[in-house]
Amino acid sequence: MKKPRNYTAIEIKEALIGSCIEYKPKDFIPFLLLQNVITEFPNKMRCYRYLKMLVNCAQNSSVGPLRPKIEQKEWLEDKDLYTINFYDSVHKYTRISIQWKESSETIFINPMPF
Repeated sequence: MKKPRNYTAIEIKEALIGSCIEYKPKDFIPFLLLQNVITEFPNKMRCYRYLKMLVNCAQNSSVGPLRPKIEQKEWLEDKDLYTINFYDSVHKYTRISIQWKESSETIFINPMPF
């Protein structure tokens, strides 16, 4: 049996950003299913379905391409937690927002509703 490849946090983040920008959330499934990727969702497939819904809604409501912006909220107590926000060319608020936190062993991903 073939051992799964270990991906770096940078490669996982790039895969997440690429799958959102290209409106292809399915491309992120292999990364989401990695052992070191965790989420607040009850299971990873629910997380994927929610991410897919967010990406599809963004595709239908966005004007122009999405551009990612990594932001840290100063009001959050956890200074290691930041947000990957995706904006289009017209709207003031984010089209997709995903919380991201990485440590030496794990990567935490949490798609946000607003």
